[in-house]
Amino acid sequence: MITLLPPSSSPQEQALADAIDYGINPRVIRGFKFTPTDSVLPWLIWEYGLGEILAWVPDPRRAIQDGVRFQRIRGTPASLRMALKWMNIENIYIEEEPPGKHFAEFQVGIHDVPNDFFVDNVVALAKLSAPTRSRLMRMYNDRYDIRRFMLDQSDWGSLLSDYSGVRLTPDGPVLSFGRFNPFEATSSLPILKFAANRQHHNNALSDDLYRLDFAILNETDPHTRNHNAIYVRDHIWQNPDPLSLFTPDFEPPLHLAKALIVLSDSWRLGEINACFPVTTQTEVGATFILSQDQLSDHVWHFLY
Repeated sequence: MITLLPPSSSPQEQALADAIDYGINPRVIRGFKFTPTDSVLPWLIWEYGLGEILAWVPDPRRAIQDGVRFQRIRGTPASLRMALKWMNIENIYIEEEPPGKHFAEFQVGIHDVPNDFFVDNVVALAKLSAPTRSRLMRMYNDRYDIRRFMLDQSDWGSLLSDYSGVRLTPDGPVLSFGRFNPFEATSSLPILKFAANRQHHNNALSDDLYRLDFAILNETDPHTRNHNAIYVRDHIWQNPDPLSLFTPDFEPPLHLAKALIVLSDSWRLGEINACFPVTTQTEVGATFILSQDQLSDHVWHFLY
């Protein structure tokens, strides 16, 4: 008989070991946890520490089967996906924050707008699955998800320092959900009318600067005025009210935005349209070559 007593054991110790040896074959208990009886299930759940998942997995046999795998991956995004499947919640996004001050926070994105029961279960399962230092910071869907502005990464329209959403409880996550409500309007006798709007837009900068590319030494006046303006001309043809009974024909009104006149800092008072005269521009002279030409002999400018 196999014994654990050392060779130096006394006869009394050997007699005591024989008295308490019930002769149980250890092969009998090998593998009994794989096919346990109903009376053993509560003890296995207590041994594995799976009592906290019984609220979502009431079947003890499934709780043991899924709970053992859940405990092995607990604290990872895979454990949260596995836990959400217990509530038939799939097709979610788990977004972890980049390295920084809020590195331990994460977000959960879904497709539809959830109800209160859904939100409460996701928060509870997130606390069950996430590491101790991590927390669920925000939940959102695709229809209302505005991110915080990050230099060199964000587009215009992002928030300056936070995400979209509201916090319903002080220790709960931020919720950011949007709904799409389609509707249909029917009419027995629809009347369709056409409206048109055509617009031509031209703009020109105020050319009052001293430019080296065409200025002539001792001839071109230095820069003395800075109008700092853009002159815009718009031609708009439109039908103002296509549903009105008083405009049966297409009306082409012409709108002209004229230039601005600034006293003592612009042209002489007179016709406003003189700001847009018809001019021609002709180049006079040849290309200046440093190795051949001289500044005193070279003349190159524009004639207007």
